[in-house]
Amino acid sequence: MPVAMLPPLRRRSVLRYALGVVVLLGLLVSWRVWQVRGDLLQARDYAEALRAAGDERDLPDARVALASLEVHAGDAADGTRGPSWWLLEHLPLIGDDARAVATSSQALSEVARAGRPLLNIVEEIDRGSLSPEGGRLPLDRIEAIGPPLSQFSDAVIDARDEIAGLNGSYVGRLSTALDELSPVLDDLSATVARTQTAVTEAPVLLGADKPMRYLLVFQNNGEIRATGGLPGSAAEVIADRGRLRLRRTFSPIDRDVVAPAEFRLSSAERTLYGPLLQRHTAIFLNSMPDRSRAASLFAEGAQAWLGQRVDGVILMDTVTLGYLLQATGPVSVEGVRLDATNAVRELLYGTYARFPRLADQDRFFGSVSSAIFERITGRSVDVAELAGALRRSFSEQRSYLYLRDRARDSALRDIAGSGSPSDLEVGLNDVGGGKMSYFLRSRIQGGATCGSTRSSGSFRVQLTSEAPLDASRLPDRFENAGEHWQPVRDGAQIVQVVAMLPRGWSVTRVDLGSRPVAFRSAAVGGREVVTFQTEVLAQETDTATIEMRGTPGDAFGDVWLTPGVTAGGPSVDAQVKGC
Repeated sequence: MPVAMLPPLRRRSVLRYALGVVVLLGLLVSWRVWQVRGDLLQARDYAEALRAAGDERDLPDARVALASLEVHAGDAADGTRGPSWWLLEHLPLIGDDARAVATSSQALSEVARAGRPLLNIVEEIDRGSLSPEGGRLPLDRIEAIGPPLSQFSDAVIDARDEIAGLNGSYVGRLSTALDELSPVLDDLSATVARTQTAVTEAPVLLGADKPMRYLLVFQNNGEIRATGGLPGSAAEVIADRGRLRLRRTFSPIDRDVVAPAEFRLSSAERTLYGPLLQRHTAIFLNSMPDRSRAASLFAEGAQAWLGQRVDGVILMDTVTLGYLLQATGPVSVEGVRLDATNAVRELLYGTYARFPRLADQDRFFGSVSSAIFERITGRSVDVAELAGALRRSFSEQRSYLYLRDRARDSALRDIAGSGSPSDLEVGLNDVGGGKMSYFLRSRIQGGATCGSTRSSGSFRVQLTSEAPLDASRLPDRFENAGEHWQPVRDGAQIVQVVAMLPRGWSVTRVDLGSRPVAFRSAAVGGREVVTFQTEVLAQETDTATIEMRGTPGDAFGDVWLTPGVTAGGPSVDAQVKGC
């Protein structure tokens, strides 16, 4: 019987019942929406945690983040299936929100599902699956990482694109969650892309197709250079089907040992660095902050030093050796035990106190390099820890990889510690010849603002010496070394500052303290480079201020500074607006 034909009392009862059912259904739907939205917000948080763990190579955190992402994204995705949710998606006012929740939840669920096989491989690596066997790295296992990594990358990209394509009007925490998810997935996608490049190129670099020959240059931070430090020790490394061999170590700056090399230097480079770039020595070869250019010059030198061409150059500083010892465990060389906690102090200070003669110092450095290299290629090395140490070194600008193959060099540029033409790159060079950079602490502060009519920037380079006031307590090698060097007062150090500006920018003024100072300037590769120098006394700080201007439309990217002897990246505090 139709409701309208029912007696009034009965009709009111039916209507109350129907209203109650509607209210109950509304409450149930609201509860479900609340639960799904809560799961989505949790999934967003765990997606960010997964990205952070991936950046830090923190496997325990990555495992927890991925498992939690899988649970919450899966629950949210399950909650958005079925006719009731379909109905919500087509209701006015809340339809956009319902569709956004469904799309985001299902996309993140696919990311979590695709990440599970990859995490299983990472856990196997952590248990030693990539450790050398018979002196060779298992290239087939490295190549096997590619397919699951590619599937994960596709899932991340699809999720990013689907969420970026949402164009409804959202309210409250959902709007905030969607705004935050896009950059998280952008960053995660970039991290995965860099990893894909490394996994793809690693077998080739390790000699899968043909033997690869590298010049490994150890940079001594105790005598700072723009790319790291004095290139006092080097080694020839051969990679052949996963086996790494250290052919020999030598000092590229010892003209009594190595053959003279011819370096093709531009007139601008000679103008900027003047007597620092001696024609037949590598002592100042890495005086320029452009690491790619410096490494290419070392590749030229290798032709004379090794008697044959190299396929690439690896620059690595002393602090990195400390990072590597974290993965290999301690080594003992000539009665000196080196580990991650004392490597920098022993190598950059203890060596000069222990071995007054230069030949003995070079021999010791070569023996240390060989001992660490032997550990790196041994079965007991923690490959995951080793990869983390190298990644840290590259991210802190302490290591650099250059390849003669331009296509591969370009492909690896993002993960090889390379800058961009829009960056400000500031290098530091010791021109006194001692090892006083062991006491040098540096930082750069400032910012740039880009406008439609005017762009300008101002940066302060702060140099502090922690050297003792009584220089007589220092090993002899810490003082001026003569021959190539400028005279320096006891306990002081002369530092040349080299600033390579973003393309289109130029320096208008340089001050040391409150006084203007003269500087050299030349264009290198379409970018202005300026140099000037200052004497930093023991227990004092010098501050140089570099004023610059740019043409509207010119970009201003990252700010780089030569790292020092303390662990961690360079101290950079830069604010860039509108660029």
